[in-house]
Amino acid sequence: PWAISITVPHNTAVLVTSADGQRVIEGPCVDLLEYEEVLAPMTLSTGTPKTDARTIRTCFLRTVGNRVSDRIRLETADFVTIDAKVSYHVTFDPQHRQSWFNHENYVELLCDHLRSLVRGRARGLPLTSLWPQLSEVIRDIILGEKTDEGRAGRLFAENGMRVTEVEVLSGEILDPEIAQLLETVQRESVALLIGDQQAREKLRSRKLRHELDKERLALDQEAQHGQSQLEALR
Repeated sequence: PWAISITVPHNTAVLVTSADGQRVIEGPCVDLLEYEEVLAPMTLSTGTPKTDARTIRTCFLRTVGNRVSDRIRLETADFVTIDAKVSYHVTFDPQHRQSWFNHENYVELLCDHLRSLVRGRARGLPLTSLWPQLSEVIRDIILGEKTDEGRAGRLFAENGMRVTEVEVLSGEILDPEIAQLLETVQRESVALLIGDQQAREKLRSRKLRHELDKERLALDQEAQHGQSQLEALR
């Protein structure tokens, strides 16, 4: 008699299948495979952006602390193309444990669906509205709008995958002329804001000095009045 043991690391799961059915094993643990049981493989997209041209095969699914990076190419309402590099924080909901392995390539499912959502929303926004708040717009689309309790996240009912956080690592306008023009406009806007702030500070300083001068004059007049009354008493 013999048996094959499988070591499942922490925060990792595997799917064991046989002619009689299937079972999910969560780590950390060491499990013995029954007769005819085999590990179900997965094919995961790699690279940035994620693509089927570069994949890896594995039997281990990372259920907690999973990070998936991707690059989203989107087009605004005024036909400006933007590349956004993002990083998704992904966990697998324990309540959907039996669905974790429903998709052989969960990375492809994740990236394709979220790309479609972001591109669809971007097509309705002009560049001047989207670019200054690119990060917040993408996070609102994927995670839901921010409330007092935070963001709801996005659950994939197909396999129990939940996106808990999105980091927008960078954004790039692919048309160099538009990128340069927008940078110039933003630089001028910042310069104007700084100039306005300086003007407000100067005005506040002048008002303060004026109030101090008035108080000093009032004190001088009060002192002179007191001195006059003292001399009259003499």
